[in-house]
Amino acid sequence: MQGWKIFTHSLGMVFNNLGAALRISGVLYLIQAAVSVYYTITFSEYLLAISSGAMPPPPDGAIFTGLMVVVVSVFVPIWIAVAWHRYILLEENPGAAVPTFHGPQIMVYLGKSILIGLLLVGGGMAVGGISVIVLGIFGSYGLIAGMVLAFVFMIYISYRIGLVLPAAALGKKMAFGEAQDMTSQAKSVVFQLAIITIGFGVLTQLPSYFNADPASAINIVYSQVTGWIVMMLGISILTTLYGVYVENREL
Repeated sequence: MQGWKIFTHSLGMVFNNLGAALRISGVLYLIQAAVSVYYTITFSEYLLAISSGAMPPPPDGAIFTGLMVVVVSVFVPIWIAVAWHRYILLEENPGAAVPTFHGPQIMVYLGKSILIGLLLVGGGMAVGGISVIVLGIFGSYGLIAGMVLAFVFMIYISYRIGLVLPAAALGKKMAFGEAQDMTSQAKSVVFQLAIITIGFGVLTQLPSYFNADPASAINIVYSQVTGWIVMMLGISILTTLYGVYVENREL
């Protein structure tokens, strides 16, 4: 099953190059984790109230700090992604404490990521809305199925058009249509990959459901470790797809 081969190759890409992965992402991810942990601990009561369905007024500093978390959580993974794509595909030196800052490539990567995000949200809402209407006759199970279908669709499309991101990291131009054309003969493979990725994501989150306190030490450590694995895996999957379907590399 080619989708499984791509998934396991991408996971192996991280752990077979663990030293380089840590050099590229370690310091940057620790900064991101520190900001996230500070926010979680400082506003733990507010976050618990929200998670229980309440909508209390945000405490002082919650909105500003939350925005900082969002900015860091967007910018840091892109810096890491550009460096990782270039390390794997160009064999570029991973750097010492932090990877080289490729400003132009990072900005293009950011812009394309935003466009992909908007496309996915719009497409996901459309698919989800239609699925919920059609499957709503089955009650709550139908609604859940509709949401799952929308999520699968979003991951699938992100892999089909996401080849533009490694291209951007390498300083190459690629349109969304070109990215789709590159994977046009691998639709079933990408669909398999989307299902496998979602399953992996669910499995990594299951342990956290047994501890509802987001500020607990166990949850904080676990979420940061699994967050790093999921982030590096996602970047590596795009790297693998680019290598296989654009550069015609063998797995």
